[in-house]
Amino acid sequence: MSHEYENLIGIESSTPYSSEIRKLFEKLKITPISHLGDGTINHAWLTTNLETGLKTVLVVGPQLTQVDLKSRTDSGYLDAHKFLKAQQAAQAVVGLGVPAIQFLQAGIVDTPRARFAWGLEEVAKGQSLDKYWSDMSTAEKLTISNQLGTLMGKWHTITSLPAVRSTETAQEWYQRRAVDLLADGIRLGVFTPLRAQNIMSSFQYVLNSLKINNTMGLIHGDLFQANVFVDTNDPTEITHIIDWETATIGHIGYEQVLSAWWFAEEHGGNQEVFDTMISSSASRGVGLGFTESDLYPAVALVDMFWHLNVIVSCTALHHTTDVPRWLDELDPLVSQPAIFNTYADLSH
Repeated sequence: MSHEYENLIGIESSTPYSSEIRKLFEKLKITPISHLGDGTINHAWLTTNLETGLKTVLVVGPQLTQVDLKSRTDSGYLDAHKFLKAQQAAQAVVGLGVPAIQFLQAGIVDTPRARFAWGLEEVAKGQSLDKYWSDMSTAEKLTISNQLGTLMGKWHTITSLPAVRSTETAQEWYQRRAVDLLADGIRLGVFTPLRAQNIMSSFQYVLNSLKINNTMGLIHGDLFQANVFVDTNDPTEITHIIDWETATIGHIGYEQVLSAWWFAEEHGGNQEVFDTMISSSASRGVGLGFTESDLYPAVALVDMFWHLNVIVSCTALHHTTDVPRWLDELDPLVSQPAIFNTYADLSH
């Protein structure tokens, strides 16, 4: 293999991980056109098929830790089967009219030298929404929010996938995942047992204070601007939704609130965007995940939950650059009872 080819791979060529990735290119009969860079978790390359000339994107997960974590499957990031699961989710939602990027193949490399998940997917049409979002007018943002909420509502109606099923209630889902994440955090040395106990106490306090509707369904898990592609001629038209690796069966209220919070640009953000995304998802799906009066307070629960997930997942994968910042952000979320005041109203 040529030196130029190795450089194009974009990963240190001397590692077993890189060696196995090069073998994967050969097995799939594809060659890299360009390294699309490193996401927080994955590597991706624009590729072409050596036989057909078809352009595709190869996404490769990180080296998977051998530590047996309780949250491995639920987190998505740590799951060896995450692209197989993403393939199933994308196939399921496209039948409902959701423009989900489709996986052509997906699998796992599992050798004595390396273990990682991979997926070969279509090339997304258009450009990532995050290139346009900051310059959009409120009216344009509301148009996008309404579209996304409608699409989200459609996939929330799916209650199982071949690889993912759940009989838990929403309350049980939150409790189990929080307990698993905190146990993993202790094992990884992120939290002391006392710190984990304090976090769980705050989490339970917020969870018990909210009126939660038992609406479980398929959630994308990572729906924010970078994972939405739009038409370059009309950025208010969604062309593809990508990155389904964290898709799972969970509480739809988690996704409604988290995605709306992100698109509303969090603290001091646009309340209309928040309300529009949630209301459109509820009207086209299975309703609200939280009672209407608890939507803003629910941000406290969702924000804490998201921080626990990324802190534990990225620590396990040795992607620790942002972990100190996330730990600092977690601190005020754990304080009681002021936690609700922080999220009382997006307009303040």
